[in-house]
Amino acid sequence: MKVFTFWERIKNNNFIIKNIRVLCVLVIAFDILTTVYFSVQMLKSNIREILTTTNNEIALYIDSTLRLGTAIANDEEIKDTTIPLVERAAKLDSYTKAYNLFMVGVLDKEGNIGSSIRHKTGYVGYRPYFKEMLATRKTVLSDQYVAGADHETKIYTLWIPYYDEKHLPEGEIAGAITMSIYFDKIEDIIQNKGDSNTAYECSVVDSRGIISANNKEDMRGMQIEDALARAKWRSMSDELVKEHLKTHKEFSYWAWDRAFEYVSYMPIPQTNWLVSMRIDVFKSYSILLWSLLLKLLVYFSIFLVLSLRKNREIWLHDNLFNMMSINTDDVFGIFDIKKNKPEYISYNIERIMSVDHDEVFNDHSLMKKYFQVDFEVIKAKLFEAEDKTYAFEREWKDKSFYFKSYLVKHDGELKIIMIVHDRTEERIKNDRLKTALQQAEKANIAKTVFLSAMSHDIRTPMNAIMGMTAIAKEHLHELPRVADCLDKIDVSSKYLLNLIDEVLDMARIENDKMILQETAVDLENIVDEIFSILKVGLYKKDQKLTIDLSGLKHRYVYADKEKLQKVLVNIVSNAIKYTDVKGKIKLEVKELGCDDKGFCSYQFIVTDNGSGISKEFLPKIFLPFEREENSVTNKIQGTGLGLTISKRIANMMQGDITVKSESGQGSVFTVAVKLKLQQENDGSGQESEDAAEALEAPPDYTGKRILVVEDNELNYEIIAEIIGCAGITVEWAENGLLAVEKVRDSAEGYFDLIFMDIQMPVMDGYTASKNIRNLEREDVVKMPIVAVSANAFSEDVHKSFVAGMNEHLAKPIDIQKLYTILKRYLTC
Repeated sequence: MKVFTFWERIKNNNFIIKNIRVLCVLVIAFDILTTVYFSVQMLKSNIREILTTTNNEIALYIDSTLRLGTAIANDEEIKDTTIPLVERAAKLDSYTKAYNLFMVGVLDKEGNIGSSIRHKTGYVGYRPYFKEMLATRKTVLSDQYVAGADHETKIYTLWIPYYDEKHLPEGEIAGAITMSIYFDKIEDIIQNKGDSNTAYECSVVDSRGIISANNKEDMRGMQIEDALARAKWRSMSDELVKEHLKTHKEFSYWAWDRAFEYVSYMPIPQTNWLVSMRIDVFKSYSILLWSLLLKLLVYFSIFLVLSLRKNREIWLHDNLFNMMSINTDDVFGIFDIKKNKPEYISYNIERIMSVDHDEVFNDHSLMKKYFQVDFEVIKAKLFEAEDKTYAFEREWKDKSFYFKSYLVKHDGELKIIMIVHDRTEERIKNDRLKTALQQAEKANIAKTVFLSAMSHDIRTPMNAIMGMTAIAKEHLHELPRVADCLDKIDVSSKYLLNLIDEVLDMARIENDKMILQETAVDLENIVDEIFSILKVGLYKKDQKLTIDLSGLKHRYVYADKEKLQKVLVNIVSNAIKYTDVKGKIKLEVKELGCDDKGFCSYQFIVTDNGSGISKEFLPKIFLPFEREENSVTNKIQGTGLGLTISKRIANMMQGDITVKSESGQGSVFTVAVKLKLQQENDGSGQESEDAAEALEAPPDYTGKRILVVEDNELNYEIIAEIIGCAGITVEWAENGLLAVEKVRDSAEGYFDLIFMDIQMPVMDGYTASKNIRNLEREDVVKMPIVAVSANAFSEDVHKSFVAGMNEHLAKPIDIQKLYTILKRYLTC
């Protein structure tokens, strides 16, 4: 019962339950760290024990040789300076043989030596160790070196001072005992600590920094600095290691050479030597390391099982929540303020926000990168808000998102719940409504501007027409005055007609209804006709128009003659208007080159020395209804649409219009177009013939009969009066049905030509023409039918031809064109 109560208390402790995984990790980490710590301490202890043992063995051996040398130095016969060196040396044989020494010798203080090897004297007073001994008055131990006849015997030498108190003053050195000892004993001690296959490496480093003994052959005789240089890493700096070696201090460090090693150095007493021990940690403690690794695997497995269980629960919850959110347009997220990381993000974030779920979950800073969502700012805003909510909008990848954040408390921890709603469709609808509203407002403004401009431009010629009409009525008996009024009415009427045509052209261009009707043309003839059209204006102002066709190589092309001519006439006529009397104008045609598809680029350059255009007005010159305001332009009539229309037509011909001008310096207009070449002259010469015909007066057509189909009596009266002057008999039909009946009921060949209006009640002109062509009589097959309509666009002309008509004459009627048609069809 007590156990149950204890576990109930544990279970009810929220801190333990919530942090159980953290506590487990801490316990595991403590266990592993303590294991590693004690393992390291054990390693250090073991290596120090081995190192100390080795050091003691070497030190005991060297100490025994020192005691032997001291005993020899205290031998009364050996230190008696009155006895010759050779005799004293002979007595040393017994020591050499008894203690297995390489050599024992006795020296006087001048450096002369008597040796147990040769029993004769020699001189070694130059040797450093002898000099050191004399200077320090102490025993000196040499480093290991080779000697003997084969120069392969390894030895080290003791230099021990001796004193002859009987024959020399007290304290005066009489000489030295030199004892050369085989190095084999020290090597045996080192070798016994292991071999080349063990994890231990034991060495003796002499005062010169040379490894004089080592249990691995490849290290013997190597400089300690070279051995140190092989290490890829060391826990102690090279400088500190070298300093400790030089001062013969005890020290240790970790290193990575050919393996992970622990290295320790210890000075050998009564010498300038160091003994070192190097241990391969992994090789020596493999069992311990494997056990540690096994423990880690066990802990990791337990932790993994617990985590998987917990993760499975989280996964199940995620799946349930994702099932709810996957088909919605809202992204859900939970952000842990304390951990500063997301706890949950719904997977529909990839579909809705076009970002990778895992990337954002693992690095929430991407939300700032992509959407400028800064969680630090959001936290601050949430803490400030009374209702603990914060909302904002962001745009990304042409999408709109609405972010709504809530600050909530769960199990005592603060979290941010964020809902992201895709508002792209709403934004698109709103944008469309705004665009529609803006377009409507622009349309209203444009309509107002258009009506204002049109009101002014229409009223100006209408005022002239009405005024001149009134003046003519007042002076009916003054024929010159009446004729003058009629001329001015004619000019104003033509201006008004031109204004209407240009407005209609602008409307068709804006609605993309203007199309090019390309036919075979001759560019030279087009230029000649332009001159013919404009020569009256040139003569009135006594101006000179120079035409330069020298740059034209291919004159026969396919083009919309009417529109190209309209552009050039507009620009040349502007040059005439804005150039003073006796001014000079030049029209130059250049061919720039042709491509492999048979298209050539042409330039029509119009240059004048007129009033020019101000720098301020140049950017607006191609805008509709724009005209420069100055003393020159204010006297000249114009709609402000001609250049706008001309530029659009040039664009349709894959070209453009550019202008260079300065006020008072004249202007240069360049019309660039791209036209397709003809393979041969396709009858373009007919153009000039037609133009020439148009200038001739009609002959007498007495006996000819024409049917005029027109629903407006005034229009009928005008055309009947014009053609009646040529002796033609005129009959009238008020609509298309009456016209069909009149032709059907007439005799063969009764009508020589029909003028057909298009828009009429009962039956329109197109239907009437088709029905007339379908009558069962021979004359209707070749009977000329000419459309007479206010619909003057190229597509209207095309409809007339499709309906079976031969010509199209636009209203108001151009009398010269009317005479040309009469001549074409009534002349036998």
